[in-house]
Amino acid sequence: MAAPAIPNVTNTIADGGLGIVPSGAEDVTFLVGGSSAGTAGSFYSYAGSDTTTVSDDLGSGPLVNQAIKHLIRSKGKQVICYKVAPSTAGSTSAITQSGSGPAITVGSGTPYDQFDGRLVIVTGGARGTATFQYSLDGGDTYSAVITTAATVALASGVTLAFAVGTYVADEAYSWTDTAPAMTSGDIGTALDAIIASPYRGRRVHVLGQVTTAAGAHTIATLLGTKVDAAHLVAKYLYCIFEAPALDKAGIITEFASFEHKFVLGCAGFAEIVEDATNRIQKRSSARCIVPRIARNPIAIHALRNEADSTIDPLSDVSELVPSGSSASTGYHDEDATPGLNAARFATLRTVTGQSGYYVTNTPLFSGLSSDFQQHMHAEIMLKAVETWHAFATVQLARRVRKNPSTGYIATSFASAIEREGEETIKASLGDAIEGVRVLVNRADNLSSDPTLRAKIRIVIGSYVQTMESEIGFAPALSEAAA
Repeated sequence: MAAPAIPNVTNTIADGGLGIVPSGAEDVTFLVGGSSAGTAGSFYSYAGSDTTTVSDDLGSGPLVNQAIKHLIRSKGKQVICYKVAPSTAGSTSAITQSGSGPAITVGSGTPYDQFDGRLVIVTGGARGTATFQYSLDGGDTYSAVITTAATVALASGVTLAFAVGTYVADEAYSWTDTAPAMTSGDIGTALDAIIASPYRGRRVHVLGQVTTAAGAHTIATLLGTKVDAAHLVAKYLYCIFEAPALDKAGIITEFASFEHKFVLGCAGFAEIVEDATNRIQKRSSARCIVPRIARNPIAIHALRNEADSTIDPLSDVSELVPSGSSASTGYHDEDATPGLNAARFATLRTVTGQSGYYVTNTPLFSGLSSDFQQHMHAEIMLKAVETWHAFATVQLARRVRKNPSTGYIATSFASAIEREGEETIKASLGDAIEGVRVLVNRADNLSSDPTLRAKIRIVIGSYVQTMESEIGFAPALSEAAA
């Protein structure tokens, strides 16, 4: 007989009673880009409404601005930032001036993003007395008044050098900052790190653009290869890239033959409010489209609101095509100058009779006969595959009951697996799908080949892309045409 136990009290803190469901991969977006702080090759995860930690960790730059925008516009959906040290540094053009006052030149530093610089002398006078304001968004917003000095650091990461002399009030200076650029090697390394990491996410948004359509094609091809590699190790994600700021004709021609059902390209630029700074910057349509995709439930089009009750304008777009902009600038309104949607690019548009700016579509680079026409199809299927993979994993080494007369799987046992699998997928995807059917192969000899084979088929809803109506008069409702 065992000795009596030492008198003691044991308490267990239970968890899970509230039924809170952890974030699934569909709620997570990876961002790949550069920033002024943080450690290259590292991951930084954020969620919720607090955006200050992003700046504290990563400083300034595209990665910071987009992470903050994503948190605000997606209503706090998780974003995991992968910091890259771009191989090509940013650069600043020579500074031009409107009059004959003292020169202002670029001093030290390199810009951390693309900017349209303007500087206006507010109070004339000698260096050290004269004052100025500067803008990084082409004059949409300006800094506070600053006193001139031998060197002055700007928020772009660049230092300006002021020559000795007498500055003239209202004289203007201008320049252009080019953003740092990631090479295909930088992007490939980032995707490899995401695939090898313990983090789960649904979409990878690569920030920034190369300068040519051919270069964008190279990046898209690389992303397709990395997506395939990710799926082989049960990382069920898709990738999003930004097309360059070029005339759409060259982009359309370059991508005519490209296909990959888990790559999404965003084309066209707009004047977009950066939530981190309130500046209005020329940015890729992707900067608005990706947070909208993340915000909406997986089966809801990015044109619409979360409840799928109406179309929903993008409140962070100031202007699609500034007055006088040529096609070569990359500014684009798909409603006014269509073409990129047919070329399978996600774009922004105006809608006749409605105010504001909207997402057109979110096409994938799939073939015309593919089931994967828009991002919703990828989102639904990837979640279904992820769910089935988890279900199938826990079936491994399970004892299979067999029909003793045939040696094949017992019908009742196969039916039980089918029922369990269907219930699992239905519970995971909810009303994102209309129905699911799992069929287990009953004709395999599991003694000679212990592989349980199943087919899963999912029914999803369709999307209204166009409406055709006939409207006319009738003498009475009873005589109205059917």
